[in-house]
Amino acid sequence: MAKLFSRGGKSVGTIVMTMMEFILRKDAHFTDEEREKCLPTISRLIALANSARKEGVLALDAVAKGEKNLFLKAGLELIVDGRDPEMVKSVLQHLLLAGSYSGADLLDRLLIAEGILSVQIGENPLSITYKLGAMLGERFLQQALESAAPKKATSAPPKKEKAALPECTGFENRLSRLGGSMARLLEKTDKNVLETALHGCSSTFTYQRLRTVVSESHFMSIIADMAAMGQVPREQVLTAQAQMLATLDEMVEQGLIVEK
Repeated sequence: MAKLFSRGGKSVGTIVMTMMEFILRKDAHFTDEEREKCLPTISRLIALANSARKEGVLALDAVAKGEKNLFLKAGLELIVDGRDPEMVKSVLQHLLLAGSYSGADLLDRLLIAEGILSVQIGENPLSITYKLGAMLGERFLQQALESAAPKKATSAPPKKEKAALPECTGFENRLSRLGGSMARLLEKTDKNVLETALHGCSSTFTYQRLRTVVSESHFMSIIADMAAMGQVPREQVLTAQAQMLATLDEMVEQGLIVEK
């Protein structure tokens, strides 16, 4: 297995060779469509790498708590918890070997495993991009570099203001009055429920009010997930908002939140 460098007398190795052996053992062959499908995973991992370099690995804790991909969630929780890189590598390898993954699902997890370890040891995001892009093959390397390049507009409000659905203004107004206490509500809210509820909100609420109560990495994760969700049926939006308001009512009743 190739070694990247040593830290404190212990080698911190890359699992690229192990992954290649894994692919050969599984006789895995990835189509161009499967490789292209994994490009957003590289962008996501690079965003996490940038956040970790700017805010520290602990900044990824909020992302880990709301992460729906259990493989990525496990990796994030392990590095946030400060586990030894060799231990993190071992856990991820065991998860890969124990699973019956194939196609894009397998390639996606291979990228996540390599990316998580690279983030943990503080590799430069550009180096991580080259490494992960190379795993997709030369044809997709340039696309990986372009998709992972910093895009300030990604976290900036859309040029065209998005208005809230008429039925959602009450939801927005009530959460806006919470101020910093909104963070407590979000801690009790499933990330998928939050993202679904936000589809009915105005861009002003999402990009200004929400952004003040979550970390930058958490906010970027929410925006990326919402983009991937595409259009969400109105009924689902209203159901998600009703769930959040029900949670808010319980927290107010318990004295955990004081509404203004």
